[in-house]
Amino acid sequence: MDRFLKHPSDLKLSDLQNVDWDVIELKPTVDHKALMEWYDLMSVKLEQAKWIACDEYEEKYFNPELKRRWWAANPNKYSDRPPFWWYMNWPLERYDPLPFAFLANKEIFPEAFSDSYNDQENPLLKEYNFGAFENLYNKYGKYLRAIRTIVLPEGAGLGLHVDMPYPNVIIRLHIQLDANENCEWQFGHAADRRYVMEPGKMYLVNTAVPHSVANFGGPDWVVIYGTPNKEDIEEMLGLE
Repeated sequence: MDRFLKHPSDLKLSDLQNVDWDVIELKPTVDHKALMEWYDLMSVKLEQAKWIACDEYEEKYFNPELKRRWWAANPNKYSDRPPFWWYMNWPLERYDPLPFAFLANKEIFPEAFSDSYNDQENPLLKEYNFGAFENLYNKYGKYLRAIRTIVLPEGAGLGLHVDMPYPNVIIRLHIQLDANENCEWQFGHAADRRYVMEPGKMYLVNTAVPHSVANFGGPDWVVIYGTPNKEDIEEMLGLE
């Protein structure tokens, strides 16, 4: 199997439950220019909801009991312009910076510890649902679960990591809004496989393979990121 697959339609989910592939480029494309207009408006309108990958936010919003563990596992590569993102699904309508639920400070985010909490089922927060994103969500919202809009400024990135180790294979959906030729994915234990993904395209990413991302120079790298349910993967491969 090729490591970078373009437009496969004959694969089954069972074919992808391994670490023999890195990325799948899907057939559909999106209007990334219109989505960047949405991003430009959203990022101002919801500035207060932005999560910044820095010690200040982790100190305030993370569970104090897990801070040392996160220090060991944290893939964020800080610079003077760290990565930032908007987490767009939550069980309550709230627009402060939202952490990963499993790391959340229980006193600030008690709803993340409810028996009914489920990343994959949390509703989209209403203030994000306008403009070109609303059109995108109407068409592909079934596949966009646990959504984040992620931004990597010049010099920022995530170090080599796996989201969960094999035999767990979590397949993520990445929709490229804006990028430059220096925005790279690296795959493999030695980061020896390098890919540049194109604005307007949709990709499935195998997060059981060691991977990293970096913006080595140029404008901000803007991506919409979600986690499809496994039972929807084969349907996505057949999208036109």
